[in-house]
Amino acid sequence: MDKKLEKKEDIKNKKSNNNSVDYKKCKEELYEILNQLKKDTLLKDIKEENFNLEYINLLYKYETGNAYKIIVERGDLPPIEILIKTNATLLDLKHQFVKQLNNLYLHNNNNNTKDKNKKKKNKNFINWSYVWKRYCFSYNGTRLTNDKLNLKDAGFKKNTTLQFKKYLYNKK
Repeated sequence: MDKKLEKKEDIKNKKSNNNSVDYKKCKEELYEILNQLKKDTLLKDIKEENFNLEYINLLYKYETGNAYKIIVERGDLPPIEILIKTNATLLDLKHQFVKQLNNLYLHNNNNNTKDKNKKKKNKNFINWSYVWKRYCFSYNGTRLTNDKLNLKDAGFKKNTTLQFKKYLYNKK
């Protein structure tokens, strides 16, 4: 009986020793793999800030035809490129647009100033509900205002160009 108990304890100890993970070592290996991926010729054109799993999955979906690349023209400002799934809605597109603009303007400005005081951070706040009440996307001359509109149903294709325009509405 005692031998059986000792064997069970030995097995438990071996399992617990095998399950112990050195997280620092795993993290180092992960960073090493990521650095190797960044040097890969197929992934070289991805910007550092976009080098994450979500963006790489979207790139893969775009290459296989399951995602759209949408270019949003903003008048005199440089256009914004957005990758989005084919089953997305206009609201999803707006969220991606906001995310891209925040990455482009807010985060870059905050990194340059080193965030010495919080007032500077609050100066860069964008009230997006105000923006969406006054501006909208336009596709082939049609203003897109319904947030529930499916992009596929609206006729979007692989490389679609939208305009970001002032929203004109009828006053009653």
